[in-house]
Amino acid sequence: MALPSYMYKDPADVLESKQEMALKKSCVGCIHVLEYEFKYSKQKICDKGKVYGRRCRLYKSDKG
Repeated sequence: MALPSYMYKDPADVLESKQEMALKKSCVGCIHVLEYEFKYSKQKICDKGKVYGRRCRLYKSDKG
């Protein structure tokens, strides 16, 4: 099975583009993220009741 064409670039560029795509699909930077600290761990949740980790239509950047 052949790889997608973007995978034949410099490995560092491929890794960077994969990480950028993952950030675009995640909740990182959303104003609705709350972080709770439990006895042995920290957990992030969405204050709108959505699943944390997948960007939804309610996403708003905390940068303005």
